[in-house]
Amino acid sequence: MSDMIKRIEKLLAMAEDKNIPQAEAEAHLAKALELMSREGIDQALFSTSETPEVAIYRDMSISNPFAASKTSLINVLSTSMRCRAVQHKSAAHNNGTAIIRIFGFESDVTSVSMLFHTALIIGETNSARYRRMGYTSRGYHADYWKGFAQGISTQFKRVTEDISTTVSAGTEIVLRDRALEVTNLVHATYPSLSSIRRTVSSAEGYNKGKADGTNANLSSGRGLGGRRAIGS
Repeated sequence: MSDMIKRIEKLLAMAEDKNIPQAEAEAHLAKALELMSREGIDQALFSTSETPEVAIYRDMSISNPFAASKTSLINVLSTSMRCRAVQHKSAAHNNGTAIIRIFGFESDVTSVSMLFHTALIIGETNSARYRRMGYTSRGYHADYWKGFAQGISTQFKRVTEDISTTVSAGTEIVLRDRALEVTNLVHATYPSLSSIRRTVSSAEGYNKGKADGTNANLSSGRGLGGRRAIGS
């Protein structure tokens, strides 16, 4: 195991500690994303014609409660790691478990899985705290997850933008080619995708979730539940 992977795993473990402040947990999460993103770029550059990386997809399961809302979080993380997330099966049509298909290069897809696990723990810790404070409605917590994803997106966008300013023109070309390969695989797998539009019923829950993510100190579907690109 490389020193970089060990460092990333240590950051994620610290982020999952329920005894530290939320801002500190999300700071660890953002730093892990930064390291993962840079590691993924390095792997892209070192990929050779003899041992080429190819775009793949991997399925991730999200179970109720609030599976539909939590898919917003996977979309944020997928975008941050140069991947695409597609809803393969919705929770409503799959016994309460959504199946999200993540398209990307293997190292990036693995990073999405690791980051989602940690972000889920942070969000669930926050959500449980609000329940103890008396915010118990399903609508509040469903929209909390949508807002939490949006807040995390704001923070992660800053991280990825910082990284983009440091890469060379040659690296940008490599990353664009890889992004095109991922997009082509999505279209080959799902020739026609509809977009999921997220609606909010509890503005209070959404705004609280968004604030938790944003204020952190971070340096036409049918059949099997609808196959849709997440995000709109």
